[in-house]
Amino acid sequence: MTPVAPTVGDHRQMESVSPAAAWVDAVVGRLQNGTPTCAVVVGAPGSGRTALLRAVVERAAGLDIPIVIGPPTLPLAADSLSIAVADDLHRWPAQLLDAVVAEVAAGRMSLVGATEARSHDLALRRATEVADRSALALTMPIMGTAEVLTRAGRLGLTLTPSTASQLRRRCGGARGIVDAALRALRDSEPNPAGGEGDPLTVATRIARDAHHRLLLRLDDATVAVLVLASVRAPLDPDSVAETLGIDRATALVGLDRARGTGLLGGSDVFASAAREPLREVVGDARIADLRRRAISARLRAPELSADDALGAVGAGIDDPRLVDVLLAEAESIAVTAPTRAATMLSAADRAAPGRADVR
Repeated sequence: MTPVAPTVGDHRQMESVSPAAAWVDAVVGRLQNGTPTCAVVVGAPGSGRTALLRAVVERAAGLDIPIVIGPPTLPLAADSLSIAVADDLHRWPAQLLDAVVAEVAAGRMSLVGATEARSHDLALRRATEVADRSALALTMPIMGTAEVLTRAGRLGLTLTPSTASQLRRRCGGARGIVDAALRALRDSEPNPAGGEGDPLTVATRIARDAHHRLLLRLDDATVAVLVLASVRAPLDPDSVAETLGIDRATALVGLDRARGTGLLGGSDVFASAAREPLREVVGDARIADLRRRAISARLRAPELSADDALGAVGAGIDDPRLVDVLLAEAESIAVTAPTRAATMLSAADRAAPGRADVR
């Protein structure tokens, strides 16, 4: 196990996030006391989790304890007490992570790590549970508007709360993207007419580039899950497995990774700011194909909803049940929702042009 020179971070990046600063203080305090420690911070890319690790390394550099960046070499030397600082714990093999956590439990080392959320990764769950017993498991939330305003003020920028809120949304609430947008805005010429110096124009460009780079790093299954989310397909493991033609275990991994990207919000709603980068990376043909496959999978269900039938017609799927479902829905809502009823009739006509009972 070779000690590596620590990377110095910028503790100012987290000053406005008191739980994060408190986490750093608690971790460093235990390390100073020589207490073997397992500490884990969970967050999406750009959430600020890496900045927390850098802050720990910066403050622990003077403790006369070897700091190893990345996975340690096991077994450890008998007389060695080291600190392993590791970003991207979610990329570690489960066997290695379990072994390192066991070394921490045995009092032979400390682990300070960051990871994306992985609810189905058992090794990560075990490591996080160990950290949580010492109140050293921290989940990084997305940024709020107040934090955007604070960070903008530190850079000498004046934003209205409305602009800060819109900038935050366009950046998906990711601190790394927001910070990059604010720095670019600081360095640009003011342009109130909506050009490059406009805050939202700058934020859109920075976020688009960041999301594009993120998507390019993902594996095919994870990207496919994100595409399914973008077309509002069901994201339960069985539906994903059937749509993508993969086994359920692989579908669970893809779902975990997709949710860990930060591009899926509550109820797995896909981030609108990432739609264009997703289209650029995946292509319209692939998105249309996955949408069609998702709808086809739903058509195999015993019950077919009117919305499923409507989507199937829009995807050009030919199924004799579609017209019957659409007509039944149109008839049931003809009085209460005439506009929707007309939409159903129009779709039925497209599915079976010339059919007498459609008109």
